[in-house]
Amino acid sequence: MEVAIVGASGFLGRHLCRHLRAAGHRSVALLRRQRPCPADRAVVVDFAGDPLALVDAIAGVDALVNLVGIKRGSAADFRAAHVEVPAVLAAAATAAEIGRVLHVSVAGCPSAEDPGDGLYLATKAAGERIFGQLPLPVTILRPGVIYGEGDDLLGNLAAMIRHAPIFLAPGGGRSPIQPVAVDDVCAAIVAALERPLPEADARSFREIAGDAPPTVEAIAAWTRHGHNAALYDVVGPERMMVRELASRVAAALDLRLWIVPAPLWLMRPAAALLERLSASPVITRSQLGLLSAGVVGDPEPARRDLGLTPRTLDAAAIRERCADVGPWLGISLRPFGCFDREAVDEARGALPRALVLIPVAVGVPLIAGVVLDDLWRSMPLAYVALVPAALALVRPPLRASLRLNPRALVVGAIAAAVLYGLGAAVLLVLDAAAPAVAVQLATLELVAAGPLGAATLGILLWTIVGEELVWRTAVLLPLAGRLGPWPAVVVAALLYALAHASAGPPLLAIAAAGAGIFWGWLRLRSASLAATILCHLLWDLLVIALAPYGALL
Repeated sequence: MEVAIVGASGFLGRHLCRHLRAAGHRSVALLRRQRPCPADRAVVVDFAGDPLALVDAIAGVDALVNLVGIKRGSAADFRAAHVEVPAVLAAAATAAEIGRVLHVSVAGCPSAEDPGDGLYLATKAAGERIFGQLPLPVTILRPGVIYGEGDDLLGNLAAMIRHAPIFLAPGGGRSPIQPVAVDDVCAAIVAALERPLPEADARSFREIAGDAPPTVEAIAAWTRHGHNAALYDVVGPERMMVRELASRVAAALDLRLWIVPAPLWLMRPAAALLERLSASPVITRSQLGLLSAGVVGDPEPARRDLGLTPRTLDAAAIRERCADVGPWLGISLRPFGCFDREAVDEARGALPRALVLIPVAVGVPLIAGVVLDDLWRSMPLAYVALVPAALALVRPPLRASLRLNPRALVVGAIAAAVLYGLGAAVLLVLDAAAPAVAVQLATLELVAAGPLGAATLGILLWTIVGEELVWRTAVLLPLAGRLGPWPAVVVAALLYALAHASAGPPLLAIAAAGAGIFWGWLRLRSASLAATILCHLLWDLLVIALAPYGALL
């Protein structure tokens, strides 16, 4: 079967082309302008022109599928896409005597008696009426909100959830929806196209009109008794509220989410602003209206006639779709909004081995500090033993996190400046409240200080690399897989501080705990061990030689 598709370059169209090819059918994309799409061939047509030109483009095809739908634009844009294009397609399909016509609308589309109060739904309903009056075998599918690779639903929802821990639910988020997988929608389209044709109950346009031109007006004026349109809702098996979907996505991504009801009168102007500012806004006014109205249907007729058994939207499907989705605007307001989940998941199974490593990682520096009584000798020597032990025992994932790319350089440098600023602020507060602390800080600097020659820098770099490999990788990642990000960061930092207990004054262990929390957060948040090592190195250089904290007193 050769199938002409209008809207083949869109989200649903791209998936449908692949499904048709897998089913042994050929696809012809009818495009306004040349653009990439997976159809077997493409034809550029003018949908605003003479239907006769479109007749030539679809001559010989077995079926015509209309997927055209827009989510933003003016009233004229919605009418052009959802009403005028269907009218032209109806005229051309009738004149070309296409064997099958399939129109994709939307679940919850209002009836002629109740056209709805939104441009999107009202124009979609008008398009349905045009196709429903054709003297051809017509199938109208009404899908729910569609999810899958390249979708708006899960993609934008995951982006917002990863951006911030608060979700503004339109109208409280209590409107019902039935999310449906794009593969199920495509399967329904293919099944509808492959169904046996019903017996003809009307003469062709040519039999009635003869040589009359197939204008849009002629088709609209042509009436007949009954029509062949079959109507099916293509929706998921579960009916849920919008707020429940948001919670399900957050749970699948292991992110905490607070749902805050937001009135529609407040969200409409916000959506309008997003439409003006972004080429791909996370929400539009038409989507807002659709979600607030509810997008539900009856899956039983499609199951009965098309053999459709829609899949459930489970956590695995959500994670698969959202694996590569970053936070909205590329910015996460979460402490661990985009933490290194891949490395944590990979290291999760190494927890028993990490628990064996931990007492060794604490004990060796403690013993070395007692025996050598010199921080600059005890710590480097301790990690000569600990680094091979950590790599052999835990085998942490390293390759991706060790890449020293421009992002790692920038993140590491900024993080070092932030940590230095935090330390300076704490020092000034403590100095005002307890001047004796300043004396201990000066002592701490004397313990840490050393001539910044090549040998000293080498020792410093080795110690830092060793600490980050052991504590922020071999220990932290398996703990994060078990405890979650924040508890793991705190536990690893306390253990790291304990390992410093014999290396100097008590303030050294306290400083190690605070810095360890920051470096642990940075390691998970940036997904970059290279950035963490750089931050650690730059901060040490600042407090040891370049800008000692003691100079601030």
